[in-house]
Amino acid sequence: MPYFPPRHPDWERSRPEAAGLDPAGIADAARFAALHETPWSRDLAHMVATDFGEAPPWNETLGPVRPRGGPNGLVLRRGMIVGEWGDTAQVDLTFSVAKSYLSILAGLAFDRGLIRDVHEPVRRTVEDGDFTARRQRREQ
Repeated sequence: MPYFPPRHPDWERSRPEAAGLDPAGIADAARFAALHETPWSRDLAHMVATDFGEAPPWNETLGPVRPRGGPNGLVLRRGMIVGEWGDTAQVDLTFSVAKSYLSILAGLAFDRGLIRDVHEPVRRTVEDGDFTARRQRREQ
């Protein structure tokens, strides 16, 4: 039966070699990620308000912004942690990740037959009321 992890940080761990991975490669990847963090300031509130070059009113911050933590990450294999660095319990804001995450989920859904046709409007297959608004009804 496949392993499905509980809420982090209580995930099972496996040694990289037991998971069929090279321990030195995992260590190198972790070192590389830790040494090549974003050049963005840790003071995200200041950065969001001043560093994107957008003029008012487009530069108004609409939600809470907290300082970011240091670089951290996990390497997972079959749902188990085989590599970890930094404070992986740190909650940080994410930027520009929604489209990447959604594309991965859409690809998985398509592969599993949950999306029949990528060109079909969502409102035809999702019945939750949110895709019936006029702005969502535009036909391509």
